Amino acid sequence: MKRALEWLSVAAVISLAAVLRFTDASSLRDLAIVPDNAQYAVGGWNLARGRGLWIYINDLKLPLQYPCGFPLILAVFYLATNAALHQAVHLVHLFALATILLVYLFARSVFGRRIALLASLLLAVAPSSVGYSQVLISDMVSNAFIVAGLWLAWQAAARNDTRPGPWAAAGALCGFSAAVHLLSGLTVVPLAAASLCGACGGRRRFPAPLLWALAGFAAGFSPVLVCNAVAFGNPFRSGYDYWARWGQGQRNFSLAYAWRNTAVSERGDGRGNLGFFVWHFLGRSWPTLFAPYFLTVLPFAAAGAAAGIVPTRRWAALPIGVLAAAATACALLFPLAPWVNAPLLAAAAAALFFPAARAAGRGARLFALIASTLAGSVVLVLLFYSFQMSKFLLPIVPLVCILAARGVLLLAEACRGPGAFPVLLRLPAAALFALTAWGCALPFAGGHFSRPEFPWGWHEGIELLDRIAPPDAILISGIDGVFVTHYFVKETQRVYVPTSRDIEYVRHRKLPLSTAMDDPAYLAAAAAKGRRIFMDGFTYHQWAGVRVAMEKQFIFVPVASYRGGALRLFELRPRVVHGPTT
Repeated sequence: MKRALEWLSVAAVISLAAVLRFTDASSLRDLAIVPDNAQYAVGGWNLARGRGLWIYINDLKLPLQYPCGFPLILAVFYLATNAALHQAVHLVHLFALATILLVYLFARSVFGRRIALLASLLLAVAPSSVGYSQVLISDMVSNAFIVAGLWLAWQAAARNDTRPGPWAAAGALCGFSAAVHLLSGLTVVPLAAASLCGACGGRRRFPAPLLWALAGFAAGFSPVLVCNAVAFGNPFRSGYDYWARWGQGQRNFSLAYAWRNTAVSERGDGRGNLGFFVWHFLGRSWPTLFAPYFLTVLPFAAAGAAAGIVPTRRWAALPIGVLAAAATACALLFPLAPWVNAPLLAAAAAALFFPAARAAGRGARLFALIASTLAGSVVLVLLFYSFQMSKFLLPIVPLVCILAARGVLLLAEACRGPGAFPVLLRLPAAALFALTAWGCALPFAGGHFSRPEFPWGWHEGIELLDRIAPPDAILISGIDGVFVTHYFVKETQRVYVPTSRDIEYVRHRKLPLSTAMDDPAYLAAAAAKGRRIFMDGFTYHQWAGVRVAMEKQFIFVPVASYRGGALRLFELRPRVVHGPTT
């Protein structure tokens, strides 16, 4: 009976997660996260159709910027289902749900059923996890391999297992997580730490677990090296090098980025990475998919990590509860002040100094080691990376949820029983529980996940144009070339002409493409040969400067409308130049 109730509870959590993450796939058909969506989806589609792991702009065959793991998975999906590009978001949903189940199994192995169920629930409602499960990107897929790999590593280390198989399998899963999302390569740090701990049971073969784990990691990551060798002739040269995303002279890593970073960020203010992430954890960054949820969970996670190393006395939970109550009061009294969540950060720090009562269990210590080395590695790398984005913290969220569940149970247990201390602790503890629940519910109540439809209708406009344009038509567009080539150019004689050199892909490399602003003679010559030239509604409205410049040479004639008449397709016809009359 207990076992049936346990799995019914797990099924309820996963069902809740599925409902929260559900997305109408048609709302993603514009692949509007550029360049990620189109690169992953079109790369996987091309591989499934025998065109290789490439993206195309007109007849140019180009390498992907991102690692090949996610496109490989998408290729299998497209080959098996013949689904449309955007429908692969359902595959992301499945991997997100699998991650929640894996978190339950991992936490159950370490801490038991109660903590496991709470950990899976925390991940199920985590706004960051929900939000990034609704888009066609690789992060949530990678997380499933991270949790599976580190769970295997923990099991082998907890058993002092020095056999090759478990360590190679754990390494392969962690390695493939990096093939899906490159930042996940930092799992090699907790993997190595766990393997060294696991080797303690067989000192004569001390290096063996580490060597097998690293060999498995290399095998899991090898698809990336093979694809790099095919695309660039060098396994250690990547698409990031090829596309030089941040411009000439901009390095990917620099110590200076910790305090000053002028690269692209969510805030776009040049703030250093340290300031960006501190501001983010204070709950004042955009988008707030981590805060306030993540911040309220942080003290619990810190307590759980500390308890994994040393168990705590009951009174040691008091600073967490008191500071949480102070943070709650500040948040209500001063909702716009950026410092109101600082007490929670102080609570998290205080939790690390809990006094020890006796030695903690080996399994808990191993998990705390794995979680803390992964979190530390991710944060350390992000401090010196050129790009700031909150989603880069996603690899640590599943393990943080497990630690947080552990911290919640510690605080709940400290509130039980007779005596003055449990009575004094109950009010601030209830405040922290309430604040965490509020942080979970706020993004959903605020409609953050309603995901309004993309207003420019790229897919609808290109699909309509595909039906009416001749096979040698020219499209002038501000939409990225990979999307246009897949849906419009295809394998015809049509040509995509970007509006200018500011368009994605064209701005990163000097590709042999004519642009509307730089090569007006090309368009004039094409029109003189009778080729029909079109412009989509998005470009007509959003690239007004290009439109005005071209109106000197062409007449814009509406040929069709879409988006309920809000947008129109235009054919560009050459102006007739009349000679002087006599």
